[in-house]
Amino acid sequence: MKTLLPTPSAVIAICLIGVTLLFDGQAGGQESEVRTVSAEQPPLIEPLQSSPDLDFKSLLRPRFSLRAEWEPEADDLAIASYDLSVTVPTYPFFGPPPPLISGGAGLTMLYATPSYNLPVELFDFTLGAAWIRPVNQRWTLRWMLQGALASDLENITSQAWQIRGGGFAMYSRRAELQWAFGVMVTGRQNIPVLPAAGVIWDSSPKVRWNLMLPNPRLMYLVSEREEKQNWLYLGGGFAGGTWAYRDVLGNDDRLTYSEWRIALGWEHSQKKLPGIFRPPGTSTVAELAYVLGREFEFDGTRPDLSVGDTVLLRTGINF
Repeated sequence: MKTLLPTPSAVIAICLIGVTLLFDGQAGGQESEVRTVSAEQPPLIEPLQSSPDLDFKSLLRPRFSLRAEWEPEADDLAIASYDLSVTVPTYPFFGPPPPLISGGAGLTMLYATPSYNLPVELFDFTLGAAWIRPVNQRWTLRWMLQGALASDLENITSQAWQIRGGGFAMYSRRAELQWAFGVMVTGRQNIPVLPAAGVIWDSSPKVRWNLMLPNPRLMYLVSEREEKQNWLYLGGGFAGGTWAYRDVLGNDDRLTYSEWRIALGWEHSQKKLPGIFRPPGTSTVAELAYVLGREFEFDGTRPDLSVGDTVLLRTGINF
């Protein structure tokens, strides 16, 4: 595992640099290329608002997201995960922003000692819809619904199928301050429903407090050139998921993996606007985190499995 991690890391880093330079060059001369995306959070989790400056063509353009994470070996376990998702706007029958259709595929690799009796590959396929509707100048509503198949593809019984989603109400009295209240259905066995609430506050042109639970973040603007910005952030939260699998004895079971993260990251994106959760244009992110509280829980009779702390490297791009 120690020899496997540097190779994909280098490949992803080179791809991120190349794609960022490509889109930076395009964004300077084509305002119609603007898209509302960000690498901060998964599209179906963080509340989203659309900029009123987007034209009709940009409004209907698909958005893509790529993410990769690596956790080196600790207690004979290393983890790597890769995710690809696409969000396709539909026709704005009731005006912008339009309803969104999204789909994605993910792969999680568990490099573990055989004594752990863990599956090697875990897959995650999703299909869902989301919609955000302004109620008035201060209130906005958003809902998300997603179906998922989370499995090693050996156990595809009812244990593998999940419903995810949630609903938010967002309140903004001032452009630099926005509140959100809602609930998320995670699809996880240990935490099936999770409150999602918080505030995003631009306390100054260089400081943004993104205090949205369950993944709060403090962001600081390091540099700005024309419409491009570089942000440093300090954040935290938890991650993981639930998958169905078949063990080495042929028994169907389901595992839930959980971990807590304390992260320091960098984001390169289009200029962030007050009151807008996601900046337009292409966004790239790189993150280094300390990971603790790593634990596997099982539906069957086998005991829970706890493993030691480690570090994490995450890279991602949205365009």
